[in-house]
Amino acid sequence: MEIPYRDDEDFDRRGSYSPEEAAEPLKRLNSSMEGSRVASFKDSRLEPVRPARVRENTPSFWQRFLARVQAFKDFLSVHYCPFLDNISATVFLIIIIVIILALLAIIAIVVALAAASSKKQEPHSLLQMQRTHTNWPHVEGENPLSLKLVSSKALLPPNVSFCDGFGFSCTSLPSLVIGTLQRCDGVVDCPDGSDEVGCKVCQTVFSCNVASSRNKPAHLVCLRGSSISDGVKDCADNSDESRFRRKKCAEEEFRCHGTDVCLPSELLCDGDAHCRGGEDELQCEGKCRTGSRWCDLSKRCIPKWQICDGITNCADGTDEKNCSCRECSGNGKALCKNSKICLDRSRICDGIVDCPNGDDESQCPGSCPRPPSYIMDRDMLLCSDGRYYNRKYACSGLLKQCQDKCSNCDLEVAFTCKNNKCIPRASVCDGLNDCGDSSDEEDCGCAAMKKLGEVTQCGSASGNAVVKCIPASRRCDGYEDCPGGDDERNCDNCSGNPNAIYCNLTRTCYPSTKRCDGFEDCPNGIDEKDCTCEECGKQPYPMYMCSGSARCFPRSRVCSPFSRCPDATEIDKLFCANKARTSYFGL
Repeated sequence: MEIPYRDDEDFDRRGSYSPEEAAEPLKRLNSSMEGSRVASFKDSRLEPVRPARVRENTPSFWQRFLARVQAFKDFLSVHYCPFLDNISATVFLIIIIVIILALLAIIAIVVALAAASSKKQEPHSLLQMQRTHTNWPHVEGENPLSLKLVSSKALLPPNVSFCDGFGFSCTSLPSLVIGTLQRCDGVVDCPDGSDEVGCKVCQTVFSCNVASSRNKPAHLVCLRGSSISDGVKDCADNSDESRFRRKKCAEEEFRCHGTDVCLPSELLCDGDAHCRGGEDELQCEGKCRTGSRWCDLSKRCIPKWQICDGITNCADGTDEKNCSCRECSGNGKALCKNSKICLDRSRICDGIVDCPNGDDESQCPGSCPRPPSYIMDRDMLLCSDGRYYNRKYACSGLLKQCQDKCSNCDLEVAFTCKNNKCIPRASVCDGLNDCGDSSDEEDCGCAAMKKLGEVTQCGSASGNAVVKCIPASRRCDGYEDCPGGDDERNCDNCSGNPNAIYCNLTRTCYPSTKRCDGFEDCPNGIDEKDCTCEECGKQPYPMYMCSGSARCFPRSRVCSPFSRCPDATEIDKLFCANKARTSYFGL
């Protein structure tokens, strides 16, 4: 079949082939390449041939970091989390960053909550303060103390310690601290009983193992003598009931009277009675075992857990002497640093000296400086209770502990018996033999008294009868000789006694002992104004001197529960806040 062509001329031009024409392009190409080689050769002779620069493809820091992340992701996917194969390294990195940020946020929240919780546990009525002098300073003024919460130890005298850091904190109530010697002593002190759990060493002599549950191993239990052979099984092996029961005791054992209980020597004279009658604690003769302490007055051994607990179990206080902070630890206790005496915390700054040299009352709020020795010798008497009293009160006939210490009775408030005994003036001619020699009941009739001079008749409560006569010189002298006190009312002055207090509002005379005693006898309070430390210190009971005003109150009455001081300063408020805190929480 012939193929038609549209244009034969075109066919002739395109379809013809001539070798010469075809060779022309090839010749031109060869000529060009030859020229290039010659030029290249010439250049090579003029300068050295430099190797072609190879472009380095160095990975960046981010690429290297992602490679490490990828390797870590691959490791986790192979060994732990196969699903990680489905996410990229970048996504995996973002997840890790989110987790880290979440953990940091949780830590910050926990720390913030812990800080808030600790602040809540602090007493909100306590204020920050600083001791600067024996007398606590007046702090109102340009720079008053800030209302910041502080621990109650801010009120401590410098030579008294609360022994912080010692003792056992109850698990469910960490603010409640049990003394070291009360931990594992056989008696639960913590609300959750944690002080008797996890014991490694017991304060008691006897201990045993008790299985708490099927899933938990047996734990050590400390038992006191009252739990031994009492008919109650406390130990898993019943050793508390069977170990000491036998018909015949060994030669070195002690038999409890009328029982089959035989006690080894280590259970004798330890301060903890194991016999029902306590006969195992008799006849110890000063030899105590297992850390107990001998009390010479009671002829008994004080058990270990009653030593240095702030409570005097021996009348001479030997059980609270020679204590360390480890022993005198726990809420409600304080240690005299110099004398090593353990006290109940309520006895600190109560106005009564307990530590030698008065360390427990030194630099307390509301306290006055101790008078110089010459004033102490002149105005004070040391009575049989070991305390100093102002002579006026010591010789008033009101204080039995001072009866044998006075050479002269106070003329203002006391009557001197023929046997030199002091009795209150109100006890004279009351029908009772208060002197012991009846000298207070002599010449009591009005007729007999009139012979001695002018008299004042004391009427009965109804005013219809005369019940007593007193010398007229005792009228308006400040002391109530009449049973109803009529002899001190309707007075124009107190001429009978220059030391008496005259209340012009009621025209009544009061004895000098009413001055600065913390009780307002006159309606305008004149008997309690402008008091000094010397006046307040004369009272037979501990007084509190307000730091911002010339007023004083009995320490037991200055807080009700807030400070009764006029214009109470932060120091006065702090004292009452601390007193309430100690009273309610034992801290």
